Amino acid sequence: MMDLKSIKAIVFDYDDTIAKTRQIRYKTLQTIANETFDFKLSNEQIDSAWGIPGNDFLLKIFGNHSKDLDFLWKTYNDYCDRDDNIPYPGAKEYIYQFQKQYQLGILSSSSHKRVFKELELMLFDLVLFVSVQTAEDTHVHKPDPKVFEPMLSKLEMFSIRREEILYVGDSISDYLSSTGYGLQFLGMAHGEREQIVFDREKIPYVESFAELDKVLKEGR
Repeated sequence: MMDLKSIKAIVFDYDDTIAKTRQIRYKTLQTIANETFDFKLSNEQIDSAWGIPGNDFLLKIFGNHSKDLDFLWKTYNDYCDRDDNIPYPGAKEYIYQFQKQYQLGILSSSSHKRVFKELELMLFDLVLFVSVQTAEDTHVHKPDPKVFEPMLSKLEMFSIRREEILYVGDSISDYLSSTGYGLQFLGMAHGEREQIVFDREKIPYVESFAELDKVLKEGR
């Protein structure tokens, strides 16, 4: 059971929590498949790889056509630059408000280049975050709980213990890794896909940043 009164830090997942990555990048990936490799990439194929670290993701999606990671990353990043990612409603505004009350962080399985570039393009002030941790910052990845070790070491500098950290994410992998490390967890279900999963697993969640703000205020 969550104890929101004890929360001193909030760490956010990035893809599909802060930004509409799935909505935007499915189009990007399908365009790459069509224009670069001349095949049709289905939503189901992307679903099967979604959420794993970048190198593994690109190889799972395009590995039958190229295993040259330098080429795959250049191609992916070039196409991503055509399709700007979009923050969810209220993300910037509420995160700015949250930093007045909590230490903030981002922990993502996506690459450093993509996360930082997109945050800057979406006009997030990176100074608001104690740490923005990406795939390159650790040798393990969600759902391994040890993925939170670098983030905890940064937050411990503010005398924050793991049980005083709330992780907000959109997937079961986010839930398993954070609670497995002793953090508190609250789901972010922007759509029906996430709501169905959280309801089935009886995991508490909110459906927007506005609702997250309300829950945090009521829990103080």
